[in-house]
Amino acid sequence: MAIEKRDIDAFIEYIRQDPALRQRVLLALMPDDFLALPASVARLVEAVETLTRTVQELTQRVINLERIVAQHEERLARLEEVVRQNSEMIRQHAERIDMLQQELREMREHFDARISALEERMDRLEARFDQFEGWVEKRFRRLENQVGSLLGWQLEERYRTHVYAFFGQLLKDVQPVDYNSIDSALRRSLSDDEIRYLTRADLLLRGYLRQRPDEEVYLTLEVSSVVDMGDVERSLRRARLLEKAGLRAIPAVGGHHITADAHQLAQERNVVVALDGNLSTEEVYPED
Repeated sequence: MAIEKRDIDAFIEYIRQDPALRQRVLLALMPDDFLALPASVARLVEAVETLTRTVQELTQRVINLERIVAQHEERLARLEEVVRQNSEMIRQHAERIDMLQQELREMREHFDARISALEERMDRLEARFDQFEGWVEKRFRRLENQVGSLLGWQLEERYRTHVYAFFGQLLKDVQPVDYNSIDSALRRSLSDDEIRYLTRADLLLRGYLRQRPDEEVYLTLEVSSVVDMGDVERSLRRARLLEKAGLRAIPAVGGHHITADAHQLAQERNVVVALDGNLSTEEVYPED
């Protein structure tokens, strides 16, 4: 039997109004694969949603990583700027150090030249000072000799003009000797050199011993501000020359001071010592 079109339309309308019938018709008409499609789609949707969430999480992580990378890039950029600045400072310091080293070399060369010039000048000044020192020393020695001669002459003159004050307690009628008065006696016994040595005595006195008024004696006096061994020895030698000429003689020295060794020799050799008016006369009388 043929199915008419109105029957089909009526059936379609009927199943539209009956959901349960419509479901039965669908299950009858559709294959199993098609019927399983909703569950597959649901699972696919769930997978897509999961993937979407994963992609979102990954995207957020990427964003976070990009932020971290950006921060590190910023820090790296700052570090690169610091390194650049430090490199520039190091370069400037290196240039400054090179300049300072050059300045130091120039200063050293300058000071070396100055020091060399100063050393040369000091050498010249030292040489001139040595010359001046030698000149001063010579002048000082000359002046010292002149002053010594002047003081010696003054002291000799004092003894000459005050013979009684110094030697009056030892000799009576004491007075300086004129060598002409004893020239004959000297020339009979002494050589010319001995006479010259004798007459260079600072002072030759003559008188009579207080203890032996009838005995004439001569006093060979050496005068010095500070009496030393040489003065004592010269007086002794000149006294021996007078004794050699047959004249009784007593050695004597006079001055302001006497050295210890000269004083000891004077005591040992029976030499009269006159110091500023104080006369030492122990055992000064010549032996018979």
